[in-house]
Amino acid sequence: MYAQENGKLNKVYELFDEFIDAFLLSKKNFLTGDGTYTSDDLKAVHTHYVDDSKNEKDKPFDEKLRDQVSGLNPAQKRILAHATWLWCFAVHDMTVLGKSRSVAGMLEPTDGETFKSQAAERFPKQGIGSAGQWHKQNKYWEIRFNVLLIETIRGLSEAGDPRVKDKESVKRFILDLVYGLKYDAGEYNEKFKWVDPHNERALVMYNLLLHLCAPDDYERIFSNAHKKRICDTFSFLISDDDGVDDVRYDDNLKLIRAKLSPMRSGDFDFYSDELLERMWNTSSSSLSFDEVDALRAKKQIVLYGPPGTGKTYDARKLANSFLVRNEIRRAGEGKEAKLREILGSARTEEGLAARHRGRVRVVQLHGNYSYDEFIWGLRLEKGETVPKKGIFLELCDEAMSNSDKDYVLILDEINRVDLSRLFGEAFSALEYRDDDIALSWAEYKLRVPNNLYVIGTMNEIDFSLERIDFALRRRFVWFEHSYDEAKLKQIIDHKIEAGAADPSTKNAYSRLRTVEADIWNGYAERCSELNALIEDNPDLGSQYLIGHTFFAEIADYLSNYAGESGYSGAKLARVNLYKSGGPAEALWQFSLEPMILAFLGSMDNKTRATKVKAIKDKFLHAGKK
Repeated sequence: MYAQENGKLNKVYELFDEFIDAFLLSKKNFLTGDGTYTSDDLKAVHTHYVDDSKNEKDKPFDEKLRDQVSGLNPAQKRILAHATWLWCFAVHDMTVLGKSRSVAGMLEPTDGETFKSQAAERFPKQGIGSAGQWHKQNKYWEIRFNVLLIETIRGLSEAGDPRVKDKESVKRFILDLVYGLKYDAGEYNEKFKWVDPHNERALVMYNLLLHLCAPDDYERIFSNAHKKRICDTFSFLISDDDGVDDVRYDDNLKLIRAKLSPMRSGDFDFYSDELLERMWNTSSSSLSFDEVDALRAKKQIVLYGPPGTGKTYDARKLANSFLVRNEIRRAGEGKEAKLREILGSARTEEGLAARHRGRVRVVQLHGNYSYDEFIWGLRLEKGETVPKKGIFLELCDEAMSNSDKDYVLILDEINRVDLSRLFGEAFSALEYRDDDIALSWAEYKLRVPNNLYVIGTMNEIDFSLERIDFALRRRFVWFEHSYDEAKLKQIIDHKIEAGAADPSTKNAYSRLRTVEADIWNGYAERCSELNALIEDNPDLGSQYLIGHTFFAEIADYLSNYAGESGYSGAKLARVNLYKSGGPAEALWQFSLEPMILAFLGSMDNKTRATKVKAIKDKFLHAGKK
């Protein structure tokens, strides 16, 4: 399904096979080609890296690493470098440069330079999937696991164990071990002490290795939260007769794929199939319970975070996905047939949204928006004062009269109004659904039906969560939607494809398809570094992070240069976004700098200029990525 590419083995799987043959089975230096290692070398790495984990959380990774490797010889450092390579080589949310730096950082300086010079041979141009932020945040434990895996396989090989006699048997052994660690952790941890006993989240390496060892049996999904979300979304396709444990997501995914395959193209992908992805991928959260769960349980939620993080877009996407999933839930015994009908008729994301046209309402709030417009108020008509229902009261009435359908109200930018005044008696009505609440006009009563759901969005920069009235806070479930590097890359891809499909911009944007993935990965990493600088600044903080939608404008700026001197052919494929007078400088001047200046508006000019220059240097002059 994934391993073949134009009849040839995909580079990722080819490299993994070479790693097993050369390093695990033959004890050869897979990365730079010279040297080997011994059992004593493995023991030294275990002592310095695995056993020395007790203070891991007290120091930054790089600082602790320097202490750990200081007593290792070159051969032992190469073992750590191989464990690091295994951690990063297959993912597509790191640049080749970033990967090579991580690996070279484990080596002696001369070995590191040798490796960097040939890194392109040891990394694919494009990885096979995103491992997410947790993979990077949990770096120590992920690499620690790889060290233990190497140590175990080498120990078995030295003992002549038939379970690791060749490449295919090594893959089967890894599959059995990783599956056991993931789903029968007690038994395996007792024997191997593989994972952090204080860390309840499974390692990303489990999912990476399951797929690398058996790409046709295990999905190209490295996030446990994503696997759970897919299984929750399509759980109705699995019957009790299938005999699968609810939490064994990998087994469930196999059954779900078998049921979905006749409805989609045979080798569909849960990420690239637009309709399927819209149905299950409704949250950037890695929490066990996401926005869909909260909407069903509480019926009203708020998405909050810095400006430009796509909260309104996410709210619309969530609303449409939620209504589709509820439509299937309402089908009772006919859920599978309903899904088949939806997938067959919708065909596109727009088609999916069209199924519920009129049942997703968006209200753009502003400082002058009042109770009169939202609940009810008096209007002057033909010289007489008459009562008029507001949008919320009208929507409640409509939802009550169509109890077999669900409705979603999106309240955009709730930070711009006084919500207590806006909602008035509706506060109680939100909590006591299906109860009549008397309004000040005797003829009107407010009842919020159970088939009406509310999604609010809030820019935290204008109104922090701590300042929200407790009565409001407890009636909603709050989800942070902050800057997201993966979403930034997705938006850039979407901009390029949308621009290439538009006849008026096709010429410029179609050229951007030639820009290599590593350029965009490097750009996304640089944006993340800029935001890290903002977050660590005591005068700013996380609520002032720059949203991914602002950074994604780089595609629009670059399209203006496409085809010009220095921005065509091979030069565009490996474009330097940051050169003087280039697209990144234009983005900085027109979008980013004015925003940051506004953030720091209360400072004196000299201090503000110093801080802005530091942020600018991080963005434009951090070295080509």
